[in-house]
Amino acid sequence: MKAGPLVWCATLCLAGSAAACDHFLFLTARLPLIAPVDSGCIKRFDLDQVVQRESLTYLVTGTVKINQRFAHGESEQLGRLFGVQLMRARDACGGHSPAAKGLTINSDDPPAEIWSVKGAAGAVWMRWTAESLSWTLHFPTGKRHYVLQVDTVPPGASFQYTPWLPVDRLGIPAPPRGYGFATDCSRDGSPGTIVAFGKDTDGPFHSRLASLWELDLSTLHLSPGDTAGVRCWNAMWRSRLPVASRDLQVAALTFVPTPGKARVYVYSPASFRPWPTIPRVMVDSQIAGQLDPGTFLMIEVVPGRRRVEASSGGAILLDAVADSVYFVTTSWKRGVFKNHTTLRLSPASKGRPAIAESQMVRSVTVPLEVH
Repeated sequence: MKAGPLVWCATLCLAGSAAACDHFLFLTARLPLIAPVDSGCIKRFDLDQVVQRESLTYLVTGTVKINQRFAHGESEQLGRLFGVQLMRARDACGGHSPAAKGLTINSDDPPAEIWSVKGAAGAVWMRWTAESLSWTLHFPTGKRHYVLQVDTVPPGASFQYTPWLPVDRLGIPAPPRGYGFATDCSRDGSPGTIVAFGKDTDGPFHSRLASLWELDLSTLHLSPGDTAGVRCWNAMWRSRLPVASRDLQVAALTFVPTPGKARVYVYSPASFRPWPTIPRVMVDSQIAGQLDPGTFLMIEVVPGRRRVEASSGGAILLDAVADSVYFVTTSWKRGVFKNHTTLRLSPASKGRPAIAESQMVRSVTVPLEVH
């Protein structure tokens, strides 16, 4: 039988590790920025600035309670206060937030996530919440009942103090084992108002989606939706490389090359650990770009024999045919004297799903064409 957290806590306490029984309940707020702002300015507000990837930076703040719970409604009130602090700091330091992403508040008590709906100018908010919880020794126990909810903020009202007006509320099942809430989802590359259950992953996108719900901005009504064509970002993923533009990412997922050309996808499967180096990828000795775990390059070439290689080792020859698509997998291998990369050709049945779960990074020229 698998031991629960209370059993492990009691065992460690009996072993003399009292600190192991401390339970932490976090409350955080994050606000995305188009680009980093002056770090000295941010320090004056006692905030953190996290560069998640080149195209996305967050201002972050929060608090934690140890061995005690938040009072009823305290998490939402503090989350709003943190949001106001983040927005004031952003404006004072000359920062700008992308139109497609808004403030997000995460809470452990109650387990919940609240976020500003994309494209609604901060007037519409969504949240998921775990309700009907019982607590023992500051640990949540019992079966969780989840709710999706849509709220609005009256025009001109104070974000910090004005009560939000519930518009729609929908009971939903608990996520399947190994799945969690994915709230940064889009359909066909365009920003949406989608919530899904995404399978846990080390890559940039959740590899599988279970149930999905979508908000109709015209009616503010929630309803179940189809997972086809939906990608959900993994908020825990980090990249050391600049990502490609949204338009190029959408074009890459069509898997249709320019007429008369061949398209080559070079990708690296996601990995829990980063590679020791970031290898350069070359086509016919011309540098195409670099790869990190969970990323891919899209390269278009004229028909003919092409050599694809990595600076850290490994090469493959392709007899490229016009209007065809090829998938090349890179992986890191342990060697006798040093580690190196290997390249191999993958079938479309493996390559297409891998690309759909990976993040496209910039090539030297966008898109790179090799003659």
